[in-house]
Amino acid sequence: MVHKNSHDYVAVLFYASWCPFSRSFRPTFSILSSSYPSIPHFAIEESAVRPSILSKYGVHGFPTLFLLNSTMHVRYLGNRTFESLGAFYGDVT
Repeated sequence: MVHKNSHDYVAVLFYASWCPFSRSFRPTFSILSSSYPSIPHFAIEESAVRPSILSKYGVHGFPTLFLLNSTMHVRYLGNRTFESLGAFYGDVT
């Protein structure tokens, strides 16, 4: 999922279909995908992934967004506005 070039980023959203916060965040994630086309975006539904993967990344709630590359992963902890997410993308990348 992560590119071999350490400067190439991937956005990964862990979400749950039963979670109202995930449902409201998905459209924003789609807009982020369109706004940052050089970053591949993946949305992974909680029921489609093994619990060990969620544990590996420290996912304890939904939605959880990460920006990853081959050397690090950064979890987004801010509010869910497009402006805050855009600032996060700018800071990390």
